[in-house]
Amino acid sequence: MNKDVLVVGGGITGITCALELAQAGVGVHLIEKASSVGGLSASFACKATEECNMCSVCVSAEKIKEAQESEIIRIMPNCSIDKLDGTVGDFSVSLYQSRDTGHSGEKHSIRVGAVILATGAEVFDARKKALLGYGRFAGVITGLDLETLLAPGGIPTLPSKSQPPKRVAFIQCVGSRDENINQGYCSQVCCKYAMRMARVLMHRFPEIKITIFYIDLQTAGKGFKEFFEECQTKIEFIQGIPAKVSEFSDGVLEVKYDDIARGKFSKQSFDIVVLSVGIVSSSDAKTLARILGINRDRYGFFNNNGSTNSVETNREGIFVAGTCQGPKDITQSMAQAGLATAQVLSLLQIKT
Repeated sequence: MNKDVLVVGGGITGITCALELAQAGVGVHLIEKASSVGGLSASFACKATEECNMCSVCVSAEKIKEAQESEIIRIMPNCSIDKLDGTVGDFSVSLYQSRDTGHSGEKHSIRVGAVILATGAEVFDARKKALLGYGRFAGVITGLDLETLLAPGGIPTLPSKSQPPKRVAFIQCVGSRDENINQGYCSQVCCKYAMRMARVLMHRFPEIKITIFYIDLQTAGKGFKEFFEECQTKIEFIQGIPAKVSEFSDGVLEVKYDDIARGKFSKQSFDIVVLSVGIVSSSDAKTLARILGINRDRYGFFNNNGSTNSVETNREGIFVAGTCQGPKDITQSMAQAGLATAQVLSLLQIKT
């Protein structure tokens, strides 16, 4: 058997796979379609306030540096798979690597014993929920936008004004749990991230008032139940589905929502409205599934052979890990990377 492994995707999941394989002495070809590795998690802001809020963002930069310094991990940015032939233990892979300069790229041919897909996912395009005003009102932003604003030195003022925010709303499940747009699943990470980002805002602006609109909250995970209970003492939680966001002439935003507790529609005004957009399958998943001969589920994620715990696909020797298989947070993605790596080492009969 060929003992080298191809890891597709240079986000935190792919990086974790590469590092664990390298630790076992396995040669790794790590390809990434973007011009640099890191993925979405590399752009996230640390959620620490006076204490760590367990967001795991700090892990990403450390692992990227470690992978770049490894002598047996070959990192190939701007690279994608053109073709894959062969069987487990001896896959022949044709790669195409473009150039940042715009000139024609070059083709590579490698042979590997196994493949791990860690291509990640994308976030829902909030413009598809037109009534919520994203792209029309400056004060309506997504959670990903807020990540950028929360970076060191960010969000000193409102997006469209010259003073700090006083009222901020988070609207959960934007692009999740909605069969009308073929996304009836829960994105799992949004509730935790919204609460962590809310805590950061309250830490920076002690006078700020935060409201979170939700369908129901996902609070599973070690220590998170206690974190949620603490948040309840400082954050207003409203079980209700916002139907529309409007903007007044002074830039104040009005959220109209179905207040389930009161059994009627209500309104509240805010300076900023943050849309917690869901996780969706990547735009190139269909093409990659066709090239590799693997299945996808009804929502476009790579099918992990029908098991919620399996990292296997329908093609022996090709494994999946991270959000390309379904919504997960950073910690869950890294855990699944470890499982995929263990499966590969076992398959290739590599002792650790």
